[in-house]
Amino acid sequence: MSKSQILLSNKPSSYNPILIQDNYEKEINIQDLLRNFLILNINTLIFAIMILPISH
Repeated sequence: MSKSQILLSNKPSSYNPILIQDNYEKEINIQDLLRNFLILNINTLIFAIMILPISH
């Protein structure tokens, strides 16, 4: 094994651009899930407020 191979293998995984991109995409997906969850809750709340006067 050459010195350059040893140096490369000892690099932390955070230097790997593929892993960085993967983590970035996971973060974006989590943000999308949270946004969709909030939108769903807000829509449910609005629906409940609209239905409440009708049901009484």
